[in-house]
Amino acid sequence: MSKEARFWAVISAVIAAVGLWVALEQTGLITPRKDRLSERIPVSTAPAKQTKPRPSLRTSSQPTPPATTVQPGETQRPPRPSRRVLNQDVSPVAGTWYYMGRRVSMGGQLHEGWGSTGSAGNSLTGFATFDIRGWSRFTAYVGVDDNHPSSLFVRAAIELDGQPVWEERVEKGQPPVEVDIPLAGHRTMTVRSLEVGTTDGLLVVMPFYSDHLIMAEPTLSQ
Repeated sequence: MSKEARFWAVISAVIAAVGLWVALEQTGLITPRKDRLSERIPVSTAPAKQTKPRPSLRTSSQPTPPATTVQPGETQRPPRPSRRVLNQDVSPVAGTWYYMGRRVSMGGQLHEGWGSTGSAGNSLTGFATFDIRGWSRFTAYVGVDDNHPSSLFVRAAIELDGQPVWEERVEKGQPPVEVDIPLAGHRTMTVRSLEVGTTDGLLVVMPFYSDHLIMAEPTLSQ
């Protein structure tokens, strides 16, 4: 028998075996395999276990506040910064105030930027008034410039709405005095240089590069 004849003989035998197996299953003489497996493995009829939903870790978002309504013909003002420096950002409404952005040394302590109530060469005393509505605090370091040629002392004061709330005498070579004044509920703040003199009794020299009363880092804050 040739190879081709043997091949077709095997195929015919397989087809005959499959047909015989199908015929025996249809007559019930042979149980299908899947039915025999279902007989061995019992099927549970118990109700499925209820699982509790896990709480969500996400927090509910807060309601968005309504946007500010701008009336026709009005312009919406930008938000005010939380800190401002006198005269660099806020100008006086009365009197004279000069601000210098350079560094100053008072009693050996260095500070960035300072202001003064008078112009060097013009007067020994002076004042400056600022509109402080909307601000909550005023802070500064008050003293005398270490580079001033005179042995200087200055008596300085601060007023709120015309009423004195702070007064101090400062001298050259001494550390500056820290000022921290609450402003809530007031409208104006006035800085005054009340008295200028020398501790050695000599005349006060008025240089062009400095001033008598020094308020370093004069800042309004909310």
